[in-house]
Amino acid sequence: MVLDMESEFYKLAKNITGNPKNLHKLLAISPGSGRMSLMGADGGVIVSAGMLKALVKARPEKAYTYGKRASGDLFGALIKEFDQEVENLDPAKKMELAVGLARSTGWGNMRIKAINSRKRTATIEVADPLESRMKDDKGFPMTAGYIAGLSSVSFGADMICECGPSTSGGPTFTVKEISE
Repeated sequence: MVLDMESEFYKLAKNITGNPKNLHKLLAISPGSGRMSLMGADGGVIVSAGMLKALVKARPEKAYTYGKRASGDLFGALIKEFDQEVENLDPAKKMELAVGLARSTGWGNMRIKAINSRKRTATIEVADPLESRMKDDKGFPMTAGYIAGLSSVSFGADMICECGPSTSGGPTFTVKEISE
C-alpha cells in the first residue's frame, strides 16, 4: 500500500531544492517489509495516543531526550536521502525544512522568529505544541527536545533548546549550541 500526501515539507523541499532525486513518495509502507518510509527515510513509527501521552507525561528529561532523538533520527535520515541537495544548504535553509517537517507531522504550528547561522542560534515560536493537547501543565520538554534535534541536524552541532515565555503565538523556544 502506498500513500501520497502533499504536505508543507514536500512543497518546501521542492521550492528549496528544485526537484530532488527520489522524491517520488512522501509516505510509503513497503509491501515487502511492512516498514514505513517517509520520503525514502526508512523506519518511521506510528504510536498510539496512549503511548504518546505516557511519553509526554514522563519526567521532563526523558521527554526532552525522546523528542531530541526522534527528530534527530527522522530529519537526519531525510537529509541523507536528499544527499548533496540538502546537505550543502545553509543551516537557516535546513531549519526552514525542519520546521516544515515538524508542522506537517503534527508537532505544532512552528515558525522561525530569528536565526543566526554564524552564532548557531535560533528562536522558534510554536502555536499549539503537541504536548498542549495531552497534559494540563504548560511545560513543553518533548517539543523542546524535538526542536533541539532538528537544530542539531541543521547546524551540524549538538544543540540545546529551552522553552521561554509564551506570546500570543504560543511558547517561544530558544536554541543554542551546547558549549563545552
